[in-house]
Amino acid sequence: MLFIALFKEIYLYIYSKISAACVGRIFSTEHIANLSASRGTAVEVTDIETGSVVEYTSFRKAAEALATHHETLRSCVLAKKVLKGRDLIVKKS
Repeated sequence: MLFIALFKEIYLYIYSKISAACVGRIFSTEHIANLSASRGTAVEVTDIETGSVVEYTSFRKAAEALATHHETLRSCVLAKKVLKGRDLIVKKS
């Protein structure tokens, strides 16, 4: 029982220090964009009708622009299918 109480005290102390370090941290929009680009999988969307190519930093950003779900895009990439008969999605390497 003593061990659990001691462990809880240590945990709360460490957690409060970590929380205090993160309070008030503000990231610039450039930094947020860099974080997003480094974490996401780049996607290239080609409009077959017009031939225009748009590159997105992640599946979610592309899905938002194409008004569809990100899992739908992912399945189109894996199956090498055209989305809605119009857009070809290719995962960038």
